[in-house]
Amino acid sequence: MIDTSKISEIAKNAKWYHTIKLTPEIETNGVYNHYQYLQYYKFPNSLEGLTALDIGTGDGFFAFEFEKRGAMAVTAIDTNRFDGSVAIKPSPSFEDSYAKKYDGIYRTNISFESIYKELGLLEPNLFLIASMILNSKVKYEQISIYDMSCDDQFDFVFCGDLIEHLKDPLGAAEKMRCLTKKLCIISLSSIPDGADNNKSLRYAGNVSGGSFFNFYPGTFREVLLASGFSSVKVVSTFGLNSKRSSNNKHAIFHCVP
Repeated sequence: MIDTSKISEIAKNAKWYHTIKLTPEIETNGVYNHYQYLQYYKFPNSLEGLTALDIGTGDGFFAFEFEKRGAMAVTAIDTNRFDGSVAIKPSPSFEDSYAKKYDGIYRTNISFESIYKELGLLEPNLFLIASMILNSKVKYEQISIYDMSCDDQFDFVFCGDLIEHLKDPLGAAEKMRCLTKKLCIISLSSIPDGADNNKSLRYAGNVSGGSFFNFYPGTFREVLLASGFSSVKVVSTFGLNSKRSSNNKHAIFHCVP
């Protein structure tokens, strides 16, 4: 294990997306701190004996949470290579700004070369850094949801705050259905104002370039039902605060095959 002073340094100064407790005393300086919002997701208290998939894992907060809840095997997937390349496919008119964003993140994180190399890593992959410090057994794969094989099903599937960043959210929903054996939980973020107008959506691809379809909960429920889930329930709604914004409206869906 590396020295705690080095853990504290990278936890505080690297560009973390998630707040993750690396030790009882040290947590990462993430944009999002999900610990205080966990109750809204209505995760099973125990995942003992189950296989779990975390889609769009980011730094791994939820994957590590599922491991703590006893899942016998957790797979975490993401398209972020942590090498400065853009992890999503933005609108063409925003490609330059996203290239600069990811390059800036990489330039900050690569400055901790001595720390991640001490852990045996060749590049500043924050998921793997957190995993090694936590002594986690989560399996990490750099793969898109669209490229997952339906032959590899999981008892429990989770997709957090990814839908609005996908140009083909319908294809992703259908793939989640085919990957799910027992329960799929999806966190839908960036719900537009006026969400009581239950069956509509907003296109945002010309605003940020990296978010596309902002669904109202009722609309997205129809998408999930059409994808083959037999039961789809919105179990909670809440506003998620971050260091960038406040009251990002969320809805949590529990979907049964």
